[in-house]
Amino acid sequence: MPSSAPSQPTPDQTAGLLLVARRFAEEYGLPRSSVEQILAATGASRESALEIEAALVAALEELAQSMSPCDRAPEVDDRGRVNTLTHEALCYVMQNPACTRRTARGRHAAAYRQFVIELRARYADVSAPAFADAVHVPVSTLDAWMRSRRGVVALVAQMPIAAQRASAAQTTTSPP
Repeated sequence: MPSSAPSQPTPDQTAGLLLVARRFAEEYGLPRSSVEQILAATGASRESALEIEAALVAALEELAQSMSPCDRAPEVDDRGRVNTLTHEALCYVMQNPACTRRTARGRHAAAYRQFVIELRARYADVSAPAFADAVHVPVSTLDAWMRSRRGVVALVAQMPIAAQRASAAQTTTSPP
């Protein structure tokens, strides 16, 4: 008779999950373990754990894309909306001059990253390249910010309530 208790993850699976989790720990200023510490504590194989980490990261990216605004609304490059979001970003930077520094790679304070994430969620119908250009952030940086936990939360918060309920119902019911 099959057991109803969930099966325990293997040491390699546990290590892979911990390797993914350590990425988020840094974002929240939490202490994080080194790869070597995780492998030693779990007894996992480095190669297998890294493969599982890569698979989990890919799954998280797929999940974030499935929740992306591109699936909910067509992107537009309405000049008026782009000008409005540029104005909002400029006003924020003028009120918070230390939120960003001009360096070779650019440095942005956590508060500015959060502002841009929330702005992107509100202006989801503007194409990513137009949005990134309007707020002077590289598209790759914008994409990374939106794939972060905070980015996903901001996108979900901007979803209409009916869409949130439909999404929740879809994840809680299993197909026949």
